[in-house]
Amino acid sequence: LESRVADARAGIERIRSIVSELLHVARRDGGEFGAVDLNHVVESVLPIVRHEARGRTRLTTDLGDVPTVEGDERLLGQILLNLVLNAIQAIPEGESVDSHLVVVGTEAALPNVRLVIRDTGVGIPDDVRDHVFEPFFSTKSPNEAVGLGLAVTRQLVERHRGTIDIESSPEGTRLVVELPARSQEAP
Repeated sequence: LESRVADARAGIERIRSIVSELLHVARRDGGEFGAVDLNHVVESVLPIVRHEARGRTRLTTDLGDVPTVEGDERLLGQILLNLVLNAIQAIPEGESVDSHLVVVGTEAALPNVRLVIRDTGVGIPDDVRDHVFEPFFSTKSPNEAVGLGLAVTRQLVERHRGTIDIESSPEGTRLVVELPARSQEAP
């Protein structure tokens, strides 16, 4: 009976997660936009994912001196959370933790601010890279993923008037999110 209850709870949580992702995709209205410090977003999100990295990779930061961006802090946190979890999951299990790294950084590239996530995982093959932002595309089994994380991420980046780019090789992947720096005259 306990096993069935645990399975039911896991199924309910999975459904809740799927519905939440679908609502993010469907929602076009904006959220609470204002001045957001990306370094603060990084510092608040990373403790949430450290348990995922434990036993698989080292998780570090390389935070630059960056201006604020115009955005919704919660949505920017969701972007970062999705990208960092994907980077951690790209690290092969069972290898030495010391041989792998996920680095989350920020840098000024005026008039933009960059959020950069680098990993030393297996990389993304060219034929897969062209599809990673498509809704419901996943390289994982249907029991492991729905394929909405990166589709939602791209949509949230675009809602912030930003872009997302992937550079990948068998030695790892570098994801770059560029967001417009907030103008001092912005209301």
